[in-house]
Amino acid sequence: MNHPIEEVLESSADLLMSVPGVVGVAQGESGGRPCIKVLVASMTSEISASVPDEISGYAVVIDPVGEIRTQ
Repeated sequence: MNHPIEEVLESSADLLMSVPGVVGVAQGESGGRPCIKVLVASMTSEISASVPDEISGYAVVIDPVGEIRTQ
């Protein structure tokens, strides 16, 4: 974890958002440590296979949140 999580999230957001079914990315916390959250409409095998377990030393957590709609 040589880079701040904000930089890692910014540099990896476009790649993560290009995975079909990903509706957002965010900074979060897992086990008391900073992580990258990948928000998905629903979990699919393609998402599971395409999203890494970690990026630059930060855990990546897939969070099924359903469809996100503007109000």
